[in-house]
Amino acid sequence: MSSSINVAKAAKIFKALSDQNRLAIVLSLLDGAKTGTEILKSTAPFSQPTLSHHLAILCESEVLDSRRNGKTVVYSVNTETAGDIAAVMSALSSAGTAASESVSLDVEIPVAEPKKAAPAKKAPARKAPAAKPAPKPAPKPEPKPAPAPVETPKEPQPEERPLPRRRSDDFDFFD
Repeated sequence: MSSSINVAKAAKIFKALSDQNRLAIVLSLLDGAKTGTEILKSTAPFSQPTLSHHLAILCESEVLDSRRNGKTVVYSVNTETAGDIAAVMSALSSAGTAASESVSLDVEIPVAEPKKAAPAKKAPARKAPAAKPAPKPAPKPEPKPAPAPVETPKEPQPEERPLPRRRSDDFDFFD
């Protein structure tokens, strides 16, 4: 294996490419840069959040480059990373296939169909386990009697006295 190959980076790249959906995304970008909407149209029918998740992983592992073009983001294959992948594959092919001079890969972009709900299956009937004698319940402790309510002494209330009556002639309203 060549000493110019960074093993940690190669492992991160191949881990990102190990998912068939992400691989399909990368293969669809071999034709040229595309926006997220164009990728959705050319690959399996992902939801937009799922596509964003896969694109984030591919960009983080430096398999894809992204650039903002106004409100849209355009994705393309990182040529430097593609060279790293080619170097690893070349090293693997030269070690594993010394007799052949070139390795050809026939690659098709898989287009996944929407998943259909599987018909419900009945679970096979299971035999009930042999009945075991129920353990004896522990004796319940005697409940403690509730404490007698404690009466709190009431504070003495001051005597209510009626207010003195006033006569209207005691006031000088019209003077």
